[in-house]
Amino acid sequence: MTVIEVYPSGGDDTDALQAAITIAESYGDGTTGTATVHINPGGYRLSDTIVWADCSIVADEPNVGVRIYWDGPDVPAFRKTAQFSFGRMSGLAFRPGDSEPSCWLDLTDGSIDLLFQLSRTHFGGGLTAAIDMGGWVNAHWRHLRFDNVGGYAIRATPPKTQNLSSFVLDGFTYDHHRTDHLGQGVIKVDNTAGASNLGMFTLRGGRIETNSAWTGGKAILTITHAAAAQARSCGFRLDDVTYQDIANMPDDALICRDTVNTSGNETVIVDASRFATIARFNNGPWWSGALLPAASVLNAGVAHLAIGQGTNIW
Repeated sequence: MTVIEVYPSGGDDTDALQAAITIAESYGDGTTGTATVHINPGGYRLSDTIVWADCSIVADEPNVGVRIYWDGPDVPAFRKTAQFSFGRMSGLAFRPGDSEPSCWLDLTDGSIDLLFQLSRTHFGGGLTAAIDMGGWVNAHWRHLRFDNVGGYAIRATPPKTQNLSSFVLDGFTYDHHRTDHLGQGVIKVDNTAGASNLGMFTLRGGRIETNSAWTGGKAILTITHAAAAQARSCGFRLDDVTYQDIANMPDDALICRDTVNTSGNETVIVDASRFATIARFNNGPWWSGALLPAASVLNAGVAHLAIGQGTNIW
């Protein structure tokens, strides 16, 4: 395996990191393999978007080993191109520098698959999201931390052609205590394109803590549908997740259905999870005929809860 080494310069590292990625990707492609960019310990400063196709970008120790600071304008820090759905990022810690990017990872150009691997990465700040996604087939990410992210930790905007896909975030931490560019929740799925059946979104083995209030939909999970009545669906699952609202929001929720229509049939499954002072199950209009639990059911600690078309258990 060919490894391209990168070291901090003490100044602007944008050009050096971009050059290393370009060299690594010249060794092959997402099918035949590329080199790995190894980021050595230290602080790195970026002032413009890094363009990335498919190579591995790795560091040895997240948080204390490698920190990447943003000094640029309101644009994404890393943008993955649509050429390949593969790639790997691990061991990095992102931090605001003189400014904050719009998001740290822009994955909206095309679709990602299981072999786009994201792990052991710490996202600090970001004005509208930490990660912006477009389409995905299977996205299974592990051991991520989100601190003081504006908007959402992960915002997904699938195309209309997407169908029965799987997303899993496993072993995560989300903390919110910023007072500007407020967070709105943890996950947002923007389905205004009208995909008929997106599949499942799963959050597993995580802790969510709000030390300052969210704005907007104020929900752990948010889904947006088009205004026109459509039979659209998406499944959400929380497994072994804790939620603590230290900010004492009077209107936070497990899920926000951000739409004016009441068609559709979202499925919500919660297993072995605990909530501290969550105010309600849902914000926004739910689909017609759904039987929804009171907040007290969530705050009592959930062994198993399931809500779907024809299924309501708690």
